[in-house]
Amino acid sequence: MRKILFGILLCFCIGETYCQKSSFISVEANTDYYSYLSYAINNKDNDFGYGVAVLVSQNIRRLKISSGIVYADKYLYVKSNGTDYPDYPNVSVLKNKYNLKYINIPVIANIEVFRLKNNFTGSILVGFEFKRIIDFSKKTYYKNGETLKNDYLLKYRQLGIDVMMGFTFSKSFDNNLRINVSPFVKYNLMSDFKQQYADPNDRIVSDTKLSIGVRIGVEYIIRKKKETNIITTET
Repeated sequence: MRKILFGILLCFCIGETYCQKSSFISVEANTDYYSYLSYAINNKDNDFGYGVAVLVSQNIRRLKISSGIVYADKYLYVKSNGTDYPDYPNVSVLKNKYNLKYINIPVIANIEVFRLKNNFTGSILVGFEFKRIIDFSKKTYYKNGETLKNDYLLKYRQLGIDVMMGFTFSKSFDNNLRINVSPFVKYNLMSDFKQQYADPNDRIVSDTKLSIGVRIGVEYIIRKKKETNIITTET
């Protein structure tokens, strides 16, 4: 994780040195909502997850490179057919519900591809997200109404990596205010969960490879230099 942070900082320093006249730094806070597609079938389901991020961006002409820190929640559950204990129907499992909390480090590039009347822009979004589980709990619901909570799954965590692609649409209302909307797709390249060591019933946690979502933010420009030096805030 330290090597990742050092590499990101180095890229920002190189970018600032490369072209100071046409570059600016921005600071953003945003939120996003997403859903895992693989849990829509086969007795599996999930609630919408959410994330809150604070990012620092290096902007050079039509390129914006962003990194920072993200807090994210992941909710999912697996329904049971009630056959876990055939001799004891009253203690059969109804479902297992999982709640994961993450601290992630994204590295995102937005490349502007069009501009309309200087107040509406569209960009292609690509990037990676390094994921680390900070809390992992499992609740098992039984037919007799009892609930059992387990926290042992945290020991199976590992550093995960997602790749992200999408678009960013930005609308400027004046020189200081923009609204940004970014629909995106994420695919998990490296699982954040060591499924080979876990109980077979819990391995489905790492099966959530594909997710879709949208990020919404309000960008406020609070500083400018000669061409477009700004600090921005998104929520």
